[in-house]
Amino acid sequence: MARKTKRGDGVVLPSALIGNGGAEAASSSSVDRGLFVVGALVALAVGAAVGWIARGGEVRVENTVQSGLARRLITNEYKFIEPLLGCETEPQETRAIVSLKEEIGRFVAQEANAGRVTRMSIYFSDLKTGRWTDYNERERYAIGSFNKLPELFAVLKLARENRPLLDRRLRVPSRLADATGLSFPPSQSLQPGAEYTVDALLEAMITRSDNDAFFLLAETFGKKPFDEVYRDLGQWEPPVERDNDSVTVAAYPDFFRTLYNGTYLGRKLSEKALEILSKSEFKIGLVAGVPPGTLVAHKFAERGSVPPHGGDELHDCGIVYFPDHPYVLCVMSHGPNRLKMPLSIAGVSRVVYGWVQQHVSVLTSD
Repeated sequence: MARKTKRGDGVVLPSALIGNGGAEAASSSSVDRGLFVVGALVALAVGAAVGWIARGGEVRVENTVQSGLARRLITNEYKFIEPLLGCETEPQETRAIVSLKEEIGRFVAQEANAGRVTRMSIYFSDLKTGRWTDYNERERYAIGSFNKLPELFAVLKLARENRPLLDRRLRVPSRLADATGLSFPPSQSLQPGAEYTVDALLEAMITRSDNDAFFLLAETFGKKPFDEVYRDLGQWEPPVERDNDSVTVAAYPDFFRTLYNGTYLGRKLSEKALEILSKSEFKIGLVAGVPPGTLVAHKFAERGSVPPHGGDELHDCGIVYFPDHPYVLCVMSHGPNRLKMPLSIAGVSRVVYGWVQQHVSVLTSD
């Protein structure tokens, strides 16, 4: 199957992921920014619950806003996830959290005045309470390498039914993607003609944002699993190969919330996915804005010469594991030079982390 590349900057979908209709991606307005993953698993078998407790787990009930309740399984078995057992709530912005939005707005204005960005959009959500806020949420940005996130979901979903699939070996074709247009290329590339396990290709695709790994996985497993991920998570129609494919900052937080809750891929594969995302080589965005040693499970994306008016884009989205209060933070940015934009993303990350540090009591009591 023919391989598709475009300019080397960001990711243009391979032919395996292109639908025949060629319709434009639907607006992400169908995604409710305020939903705190309502997908309650309330009919749990008593025997399964006993099994969890026998393995050292306990069920913790957390209060959420609007008198909702989230029930999570707390166990030493997992490092990155806290499985969601039940939840029914639809939180809104609170008066206190509006102050975070104001701090973000002041910082973005500062970065724009300095010429590092022309616009930025930010989404924040506390994973414990569901409290959230966003900034400049209607702006749209190129998808770029964010397409690798649903591909990770798609392959792991297949592996959930067929675990040996991760050990399957795939041969890298002789012609590889052109990476000359990338501002943040992988530290190492796949070798033409070499064989790699699917597991190793997933790691390369996420940790190094390797386009060749993405293309090989997409062409091997096809369009259907990729499309199903978007639709299963209630997203817009899967994107097609068009220069104007774009999303808002609200498009990808649900991917990370779903992993944290351990609901879509199951607990072990959700833990695996977040562990892979925590090994990303891109350390100059979200990671640079938090104290050293803070776990961040994230994916970045870049794109150059973004239509219709040109300019560069750089994005970073993931979970910041603030002690006892992990949160999702997504930052999308547009500006004249991608090489300068990590400073702006790191700055937003620093502002948010500092705010959470000062307002932990507000997040749990307001």
